[in-house]
Amino acid sequence: MHEQQRTSGVLSTPPLVFLADDDEVLRLVLKEELLAHGYAVEDVGDGARALELLSMAADGLAPIPDVVILDVRMPGYSGLGVLNVMRRFARRPPTLLLTGVQDPSIDILGRTLGAYRVLHKPIELCAVLEAVRDAATSMRARSRGG
Repeated sequence: MHEQQRTSGVLSTPPLVFLADDDEVLRLVLKEELLAHGYAVEDVGDGARALELLSMAADGLAPIPDVVILDVRMPGYSGLGVLNVMRRFARRPPTLLLTGVQDPSIDILGRTLGAYRVLHKPIELCAVLEAVRDAATSMRARSRGG
């Protein structure tokens, strides 16, 4: 689980980011950057494991992440496949898709399946951090009913 931080004298839980990408180097760089910016991160390297953990969260057996980051092309399940299954979840966290394929149909399909944003590789870390911050803010506002 993730640890709590003290913010203005009040304990608060850092936003939890779930990261699934089969590129181990990119996953490690993103994880380190997110941790350095105060996020809790859980990461996996394939779509099947991603779907397993996200399903556990949807069933209340694990914390629901504030943001999900999925690579489009992964072994097991693609990011689009995982996103498609997530459409059945009662509470679905905002999801960012990462793709190295410059095909507008991936953007369209991703958004149709409910992606919060589609980011193209090579990615700039500042763009990922901005998208994660916006998505986490969106998730927390929805959980408070706002």
